Amino acid sequence: MADLTNYGENIRSIQNQKASAELELAKLQEELHQSEVRQKILEKQAEVRFLADKEAELKDNILAGMLANNLKTVEFTNQRFTAKQNPASVVITAEDLIPQDFKKLKTQVVVDKTAIKKAIQEGQNIEGAELSYGYSLVITPR
Repeated sequence: MADLTNYGENIRSIQNQKASAELELAKLQEELHQSEVRQKILEKQAEVRFLADKEAELKDNILAGMLANNLKTVEFTNQRFTAKQNPASVVITAEDLIPQDFKKLKTQVVVDKTAIKKAIQEGQNIEGAELSYGYSLVITPR
């Protein structure tokens, strides 16, 4: 009978150990699942970044080709590409030559490009700055 009592205690001990091991296994499986999901998210984020970079590169190539061939619009069956000139933007070629009137005091001295742009458009010659006109590609579904 003593042997049966020992068996009973051993079974109870093993059942407790088994329950503990099953709980730990469930936790590990959840961590693995979360790890796999995280990895999939990271992979998908990398894919989205790659595709966005590829799209930007293709748009730049199309725009460069259109500008090189003096084309404003190219039409396809399902979309239209239009080379649109962007508004003028100020390019600072020599910040030290910019007059103080066109600088703002913040935590540091910065050039006021908006004021420079306005002044240049009004006919003023601002040493150290010039207007630059860029282009962007507009894709319109048809």
